[in-house]
Amino acid sequence: MASLAVDKIKKKVNLSLSDGVQYAGFFFLSPFSETGSGRETLLDLLGGRERFIPFETGEGQVYFLNNDHIVWVASAREPDEHEASVPPDRRNVTVHLADGKRLRGDVVMALPDEKSRLSDWLNELSKFMVLRDEKREVLINVNYVVKIG
Repeated sequence: MASLAVDKIKKKVNLSLSDGVQYAGFFFLSPFSETGSGRETLLDLLGGRERFIPFETGEGQVYFLNNDHIVWVASAREPDEHEASVPPDRRNVTVHLADGKRLRGDVVMALPDEKSRLSDWLNELSKFMVLRDEKREVLINVNYVVKIG
């Protein structure tokens, strides 16, 4: 009998949940994005419709994490193939979270000129925002953001 399972790509991450517990482990990404362009990204996974997302700890324990309670997810930064073709507008910001943690990095905004302010970009966010530096990318659940400066 043929298997209907789809091969997944393990993506190494560190993350924090709303209860303050932090984990190191893996999310499982599809080799095909639902948006139709390349493989699934962490932003695709976290911004998707799934309420519970499978996560494997570094020790091999599997949990199904409630997507609404993921505060942030950090991973090694991969080059963005679209960045080279269109020079993005970058802003360096500090994100203050409800638990007192501060995260600093660049947000990459791709908006038309008439909506190019940071406030315009922030108000267009759906569930997670992406903060980047040279080495890592952090996806932050906007429901846990208190302020951005």
